[in-house]
Amino acid sequence: MYGNLDSIVRFMGGYAALFTSKDFDFEGRKFSPTPLIISPLLLRTCSCPLFCGACCKPVTLDYLPTETYPQEAQPRGIVVNEIKKIVYSVIQNEKQLFCKNLSTTGQCNIYSTRPLLCRLAPLVGRITKTDIKTVSVTKAGRLRLAITGERKLPCIISEISEANVMHINALLSHLQQWMCYFEIDSKIPRIQELLTYLYDDKKLYKLYIDNEMNYTRTFYGTRK
Repeated sequence: MYGNLDSIVRFMGGYAALFTSKDFDFEGRKFSPTPLIISPLLLRTCSCPLFCGACCKPVTLDYLPTETYPQEAQPRGIVVNEIKKIVYSVIQNEKQLFCKNLSTTGQCNIYSTRPLLCRLAPLVGRITKTDIKTVSVTKAGRLRLAITGERKLPCIISEISEANVMHINALLSHLQQWMCYFEIDSKIPRIQELLTYLYDDKKLYKLYIDNEMNYTRTFYGTRK
């Protein structure tokens, strides 16, 4: 209904399709599980500099009924596998360049209650040349328009740390809540079990997880 600005469509076609462990149907499309390569870059987080807002487009702001949502949010039905679920959505003006909650300095005015899709912004699913999906945290792949009118790669990427591991684990748990709400079976709990296998004191590793949840670990690089 809301085209490229519908965050639910982005969630289903992006994150749900990436992490599903069984087939599911959404808006006439069937999504099937695929093997995953989990990069150690998953454990890096990013922060946003002032006067950016490049990722903050006027997308729908969607919340589960159990989440804290704005008073202006309206219920709408989302059908997955012929089962209707209700989310609460704030619909923005598609003619705006940026989210209405973005301040003039590029900061989020609803940061503590921002919806899941905003929290997932740094979590990127990419398709490799072998069509195996890779999960990582990385810089944007293209130049984006900031509120200053500049086009740049805005993200500030951190190094791997124990705090980042905890942050990513919490983010995956929140994502898993959404998968459970829409009754989509997920690989996320298995990924959470294996997060500490991505690194040790000196080395980084990547994991290959097949559709039966088995994994293999290979050397990725040395830690800085």
